[in-house]
Amino acid sequence: MSIAKYGDITIPYAFTTQFRQDPMYDDVSGTDWCGTKFDIQVGGVLNINYLSAIDPTLIGTANNAADIMRTIRYKLLKPRQILSFTFDGSELIPQSTTEGKVDTGNGPRPQTCQITRLNNESFLITFHIIAEYWERNDPASVLAVNTAGQSVLYNRWTETVEIDNLQYSRRTREGKFKIRSDNAEGVIPDQIRNQMAMIGVPRGFLRESSRYTQTPDGLGIQYTIVDKEQFKMPPNPAFKASGTYTESTSKGDAKRFANLHVRLEGARNVSQDVLARLAVSVAALKCAIVGAPLIGPVSRRSILHSASVRIDLYENVVECDLNVMFKSNAHRTNGIALFGGDFRSATSFTPLTDGIDPSTNAPPYLERGTAGILLQAAAYYDPSLRGVIVNPSVGQFTQGIMPGQAGVNVEA
Repeated sequence: MSIAKYGDITIPYAFTTQFRQDPMYDDVSGTDWCGTKFDIQVGGVLNINYLSAIDPTLIGTANNAADIMRTIRYKLLKPRQILSFTFDGSELIPQSTTEGKVDTGNGPRPQTCQITRLNNESFLITFHIIAEYWERNDPASVLAVNTAGQSVLYNRWTETVEIDNLQYSRRTREGKFKIRSDNAEGVIPDQIRNQMAMIGVPRGFLRESSRYTQTPDGLGIQYTIVDKEQFKMPPNPAFKASGTYTESTSKGDAKRFANLHVRLEGARNVSQDVLARLAVSVAALKCAIVGAPLIGPVSRRSILHSASVRIDLYENVVECDLNVMFKSNAHRTNGIALFGGDFRSATSFTPLTDGIDPSTNAPPYLERGTAGILLQAAAYYDPSLRGVIVNPSVGQFTQGIMPGQAGVNVEA
């Protein structure tokens, strides 16, 4: 004997026309098993004289067969209710261990409810429903159970490396993870983004971009993370650095001049004052002006001729320019210093970058950036509820449950 129950409605002595159980795999690679889809169609005969077995709440509230049919249809078509199907006393639907009524995929999802009236007291009903559940075989039982388990159903990704003509690498990771809507913690996907869709930046790389997309069903996040290999890392806490060093002299003149230009860019939370001081430090160390620590031989010591600092008013960008003159001495009579041979390494040295571990000199990346945005999808929505509007300050319905949180909260 089969008994089908959905929400408040019980279809006794159900005649089953379909009871499909299809394994589901992740929709990225088709590799990870992430649940079982139950596709069920049942039929039965309901009699208004046996409301205690069909739905006790209808006793005294429905006056005739038409009222009963209308109420049963409404209840059977309402999504995200508890589904049960027993045969010979054994439950065939994995029952949720959470407080909510949802399955793992924002369902169960009723498909059709067809009612055919036979007479004033009896009618024939055909009901079709699809539900998805995570199953784990219990060694102590012959039945599969819908255990609480982990919130995440799968996390699949693939990586691409692109090598340009200068042999610099760009690594791209693209993937998707999905949670179960009946998770016991009541979390939405973005609350575990830092566990599922965050990866460290390789040594000698800078993060070029991170892209996250909340799927419309509210259960998954698609992500793309791009890292680009660098020749030299920016000085901490700058996120991007560029600059040039120019040394010049004239024929037959022992005097030499140098110009150094440094440009630093920082994140929104990095002080421009800090960046400006850092840019000046890089320039002063590079030119070894009097008063700054000396890098290279003593003949590299320079005298400051002029200096300027530019600070962008609307972007977190600072620039510094230094013009210096090197002292005349016997060591500087062989042309430009780079070809003189006595301090070649000092000429190509980049202060506050060379000789520093790239991993400790990496920019202070934040998990969610400085805006700290929490990605959301629309909550479950029922137009019949009064006062259900979108709150413009948060862009969410004032009533309803977020997908992922219905596992611990009952939907209105």
